[in-house]
Amino acid sequence: MVKEKIRQFGSEDFRRTVSQLSFVNARKFNGEWRWGIDLEKIDQAEIQNKLATFPEDDVQHWKNLLKKLLRESTPAEPPQRVQEEPAAYKAAAPAEVPANSFDAFIQKIADQQHDNPTVYTVIGDIINGYTCKDGSFLFTMLDHHNDRQTIDLFLPVKLLGKENTLDLWNNMRVKVSGKACFNSFHANIKLNAYSIERLDVCSRQKEQEEYKKVCKPYRRSLQEQWNFTIDNITDVGLITGGSETSPIQGASDFIKRLNKNLKDPQHLHIEYVKMSDIEEIMSALDRLNAAKTCQVIAIVRGGGSPEALACYSNPQLVKAIYESPIPVITGIGHNTDDLLCKQAARYNGQTPTGAADFINRQYCLQYSRQRDRYQAKTEYRRIAANATKDDLLAENDALITELQFVRQENQLLQQKIDELKHRSLISRIFNLG
Repeated sequence: MVKEKIRQFGSEDFRRTVSQLSFVNARKFNGEWRWGIDLEKIDQAEIQNKLATFPEDDVQHWKNLLKKLLRESTPAEPPQRVQEEPAAYKAAAPAEVPANSFDAFIQKIADQQHDNPTVYTVIGDIINGYTCKDGSFLFTMLDHHNDRQTIDLFLPVKLLGKENTLDLWNNMRVKVSGKACFNSFHANIKLNAYSIERLDVCSRQKEQEEYKKVCKPYRRSLQEQWNFTIDNITDVGLITGGSETSPIQGASDFIKRLNKNLKDPQHLHIEYVKMSDIEEIMSALDRLNAAKTCQVIAIVRGGGSPEALACYSNPQLVKAIYESPIPVITGIGHNTDDLLCKQAARYNGQTPTGAADFINRQYCLQYSRQRDRYQAKTEYRRIAANATKDDLLAENDALITELQFVRQENQLLQQKIDELKHRSLISRIFNLG
């Protein structure tokens, strides 16, 4: 029976629980725990069950210490005498290493990284922060909204001080120093911060502010978008992601919601592109404009992270949407996503289904508008054929009077709106006080 001793670490609750493990002989000395470990009786299942609620770093450190003791207690194999063979008989390829299970491979990488004392300093953006049970913060760290290359950033409570709110750190560009390790639970790199400094807002937000200045000439007002209508819709162009056999979810939602007469393959002209590549999107837009077969073009994709949607604020794409000869409507992301391409579109449907609903309304309303125009022409012909000059003058005076009455009502309504706004402002002031 081999026994080894380990000194205390972790919180008081953690140390107490470790002391109660079946293979640990614990005693206190000068206020500190001393743990005697029976290496032959180590039970990994017991460790996993009893320490599951404690911080991952403490549990992993405990496991690594046990593995280190096991390695050190294993006697080294005596050197073997090897007969050197002539060069002509030597194997050309190295001996094959036995394959590890996937879990064993991940754990092996983590063990190799755990004792690395190097302190790294890196500059990047931190996003998607959340608070751990002990009050520390965990963020995703990346650079220039490239969410294909990320690491986890851990900020301990002692490093935060009084600045302990996520809002102060989320979506910021920072300079951080710390020790890197391999997180075996998520199979990724984790940086445990020793120091951190805020530099600016994250590169995505900074880039968005720059793009807003460049794209100001291509911005349509909300009133202009609300008033937009389409006449004589027979064909619809669609730019979306995926493929004909496997479209993205946003494309499926759009097509499913679209009026059955418009989703017919003869009337729905789909361009499947890589939706993260604005060059492909602009090329598809050029092809649909050149074909001149549709009366409206919809660009749709479902929701995603702010980093994944950042490309839809690119000035080149915004300009192409704004200047498209065939009107473009957008249905990208969710209502809360602030994307510049939405402001350049003739109408912003917010989501793929919202874009389809708008086209459906326009498709149905075009028949109502045609009927109203026909009825207006018929009524005009009837009046022109039967009415005298005095009748027409009287009708004109009546219409002028009705217009004045409507204007007065509009002014009264506007006054009520202003009064309600004033009351709301006063209410907020008193509530703040």
